[in-house]
Amino acid sequence: MKKKKRRKNVWAEDMGGNSTVHKVAGLKVASLAEGVAAQMMQRPLQECCPLWSGDGTPCGEATGRGLCRDIQISQAPYGPDQSLDENDVRTRWPRAFYNRTCTCTGNFYGPDCGECWFGWEDPSCLKRRELTRRNVLSLSAMDRSRLMAYINLAKVTVNPTYCILVTPPGPNGSLPIFANASYYDVFVWMHYFASQRKDDSTGPDYAHEGAGFLPWHRLFLLSWERALQRVSGDLTLSLPYWDWRDAENCQVCTDDLFGAYRPSESGSISSGSIFAAWQITCTRDAEYASQGMFCAGKGEGPLERRPGNHDRFHSLRLPSSQDVNYCLNMPEYDVFPFDRHANGSFRNLLEGFADPQNGHASNLSTMHNAVHIFMNGSMSSVGSSANDPLFIVHHTFTDSIFEVWLFRHNANEMVLPSQGATVGHNREDFMVPFFPLVRQSEGMLPANTFGYSYDISNNQSEFWDILFPSLLSSAQQAWPWIMCSSIIGSAISLAVCGIVKRVFQKYRAKHNAPDELQPLLPKEELIYQ
Repeated sequence: MKKKKRRKNVWAEDMGGNSTVHKVAGLKVASLAEGVAAQMMQRPLQECCPLWSGDGTPCGEATGRGLCRDIQISQAPYGPDQSLDENDVRTRWPRAFYNRTCTCTGNFYGPDCGECWFGWEDPSCLKRRELTRRNVLSLSAMDRSRLMAYINLAKVTVNPTYCILVTPPGPNGSLPIFANASYYDVFVWMHYFASQRKDDSTGPDYAHEGAGFLPWHRLFLLSWERALQRVSGDLTLSLPYWDWRDAENCQVCTDDLFGAYRPSESGSISSGSIFAAWQITCTRDAEYASQGMFCAGKGEGPLERRPGNHDRFHSLRLPSSQDVNYCLNMPEYDVFPFDRHANGSFRNLLEGFADPQNGHASNLSTMHNAVHIFMNGSMSSVGSSANDPLFIVHHTFTDSIFEVWLFRHNANEMVLPSQGATVGHNREDFMVPFFPLVRQSEGMLPANTFGYSYDISNNQSEFWDILFPSLLSSAQQAWPWIMCSSIIGSAISLAVCGIVKRVFQKYRAKHNAPDELQPLLPKEELIYQ
């Protein structure tokens, strides 16, 4: 039988530079298998345990890096209003593609356990690495220029190790189809794939409107950071953030950063920006659905942004410091029903589906969502919002608020619901479409365990403003009581001292005890040495 000619789906050379062929079934996407050469066979196999080039064994088993094991997919039930679509390849990720993958030991990571987990480096993955994420507005002109150049390089450089899924495996056994994409567009596709819904309104969103919103985006940013380091060759590169609290306009919408807005250019990025030539992708959900496919990574128009010219019926303004402070004071990470309707939920409030005045679910877009709406352009569509590079600095600041909340409330993965969440958002669910596999619970670890921190703590006034507003507020409310208690305490102390003195004087008079003389200290002993 004559074989059909298919799109290129041979994965890139392995990290050792040796071209190998590994028979696997699945995706060569930002989600499935990095650094391994592989070719789709006539019939998909349900195992992805690539040979590590360092010892030639699956998952580096011979040198103790990992083992090929069955995937333990959580079967915990979802909320009462949640239903599973068995035809959705994202359901119970990644069972539609694999049932065996590498389980790495220690700090090893990767589809073949050939790299290190975030925050670790050197061949044995035992050396800690710390990066500091800084305010993008504080970067020098040189650092700004370098960062923008790296982001642009990621947009125009084809990813040699990842492809994107264009059509899923068919029910009749037909093979999936893949397409090449740039480093940057692979991440655009990831965000789209996790978020895309039927008819743009129904079905699960695996990255939003659920308990996993914050851990999912934390791992997403870490993966993006690592990709930028690779394409640039700069392993010290860290993603900056934009502190949008109390901003009246888009402070980062300048040509030396993410591109200025020119009303005369109909929402397109200023021609003076490095991003003016960009083409966005993954924006035509209805068209993809009608053709039974996913986003193919093709250009679909220029990047657009109209900051401040948004519909104020949906969002009034950018978030304020008071909004952030109220959000940080929310004691519960998430509450039933663990979706956009949750009241008193830190996650739902920070995501932007609740009112920062009372924590109740709202039809207004607030906090994180408000920033997306404010930009009124490519950033404002959920699935394809990652097309705008401003997405990066917006989400790093959102992540910094998440980090402060974790620290203040001494929280860990146990605050995630073990069951009853929206589809894909239970504690032990695997994040869609990450590969190597990462559970939602792993994204709840503190930033320093991933080898990064924020420079917010280096600015004392800002640190206190963001980290301890509740303590300051409590002190102000308690001040009258503190003063009253101090006065009463002082009066009691004076009274006790007076009584003790009188008793002592009577005792001395009775026994005719002379006053005790103290020798005078020499003048040199009166000076601190």
